[in-house]
Amino acid sequence: MGVGEDRISKLPDPFVHHILSFLPTKCAVSTTILSKRWENVWVSIPVLDFLDMGPRRIILTGGRAYDEQATMLETYKFMDFMDRVLIQRNMLNIKKFCLNCENGYFDRKRVNSWITTAMKCEVEEFILFGEQYWLELPDSISLPRLKIFRLTEIIFDDEKLARKLFSSCPVLEELYLTNCGWENFDFISFSAPALKFFTLTGGGISRMEYARIKD
Repeated sequence: MGVGEDRISKLPDPFVHHILSFLPTKCAVSTTILSKRWENVWVSIPVLDFLDMGPRRIILTGGRAYDEQATMLETYKFMDFMDRVLIQRNMLNIKKFCLNCENGYFDRKRVNSWITTAMKCEVEEFILFGEQYWLELPDSISLPRLKIFRLTEIIFDDEKLARKLFSSCPVLEELYLTNCGWENFDFISFSAPALKFFTLTGGGISRMEYARIKD
């Protein structure tokens, strides 16, 4: 074996996809500069992970305040990157979608467009971190393969639509709701025949029930 030999590039695509699926999407996309072999590898990775690269508030020197203009600029850059990724890649094989939009500068319409796209891909794992973000859902919701659902600081203002969302996941096994808001209702029930783990913390809702039997 020669010094510096690229053994990973010689692996079959499924193995390379598996390796890159453990990286944040930004890092996976950056592999395109390595060689022609890597130019389009990332577009078939079954994971879209934007948790660690989502723009947070940029703190000024001294740590007492954040730079509003810099934070806004980074958010716009991130949104443009998201749009490019979703346009360029193969969306048919997405198994996991993770997004962090924990600041107030995200374009609500663009975020909802990304979420709708991920839902249409019938993902198996969906993780969304917001900052008191109002979630808008399409009228038609179907998540037949979703097994893990994590929502943090997401606001629901339509009890019927929220119930429809959770009941549209027939194979859902894990549901985590952290500091979510429940506007105009304090009780929700839904069908979850395969649910094994359920965590509800914060958010002010008085009661949440699920049934393991189908409607």
